[in-house]
Amino acid sequence: MVASGLIGHAHVPPRRAVLGVAAEGGGVTLRLAGPDGARETLHADHVIAATGYRIAEDSFTFLSSDINDALARVNHWPRLGAGYQSSIPGLYFVGFPSAASYGPLMRFVCGSEYASPRLAQAIHTRVRERNQAERQRRAPRAIKSPRR
Repeated sequence: MVASGLIGHAHVPPRRAVLGVAAEGGGVTLRLAGPDGARETLHADHVIAATGYRIAEDSFTFLSSDINDALARVNHWPRLGAGYQSSIPGLYFVGFPSAASYGPLMRFVCGSEYASPRLAQAIHTRVRERNQAERQRRAPRAIKSPRR
């Protein structure tokens, strides 16, 4: 994986259907079904799902209806900004769904050479900024002594 040196290593379960996703404790919990129908739960800090689908009004059924409704689109395609981030902070799209924002090359595997380091850097920056803000929030504050 191109990003492995930047964001660490992860277990990647192949050929799983995403049955549900929930934000929990600063991470994500996924309910998955394997090719044999076996159910499993996966807890992660971040999720990058390589789903392989066509862009249509109902293409993102793995997202909650609230997220689907809030997702800014252009002709059914997610509208993406810098680092492949959608209109929902922390939700990124690469591959086929990024073609409307980044060009037709993104529809093909060769587009991943361009997208992978940019996506990894965007996620790394977001996590670093979130962690810095959390450290600042938790840092003890100096108490000013009253003047005499």
